[in-house]
Amino acid sequence: MGAAYLPKIKPLSGILTAIRVLPLLLGLKILDPRNLPTKPELQARKVKFTLYMITNALSQLNKYGDKKMVDWTTPQPERIFQWAVTDGPAAYLRVKAGKTKSGRGVYERKRPFVLMQFPDTHGAFMVLTSQAPLVEAVAKGFVVTEGAMEYSKDIGEHMQRIETLLK
Repeated sequence: MGAAYLPKIKPLSGILTAIRVLPLLLGLKILDPRNLPTKPELQARKVKFTLYMITNALSQLNKYGDKKMVDWTTPQPERIFQWAVTDGPAAYLRVKAGKTKSGRGVYERKRPFVLMQFPDTHGAFMVLTSQAPLVEAVAKGFVVTEGAMEYSKDIGEHMQRIETLLK
């Protein structure tokens, strides 16, 4: 046996890891619904994180058996719901026969069934942080919805349910 076979305990490495991870965790505070940054680069980061979170949350809601979401996704053929900022981040939700998959970026294999296109980051920030109601946002040009309007209404209702869960 000898000293070479004893486990090495490095308490200092745990502290160094915590120091490296702490800025990342503090950066995630931007997702707090009460956090409304004023700097454009922070608004862009919040939009990006929010788009990714929305699609992931919708998919998880279905995967964990939320009754309303499962009832909505089960009869659907393959459909793509896309959220995109012009020259910015994009995210999608793929729905097919009761199964969902979220993804980052533009879905390339098929044209979106519903596309919520934001012309710029400011418009996306206003809509995604609920500072501009959707009807007003459409009138002001913050968002353009293309595709099946009744399904965009349905996906909007599920997004509102997620928003109430977060608050």
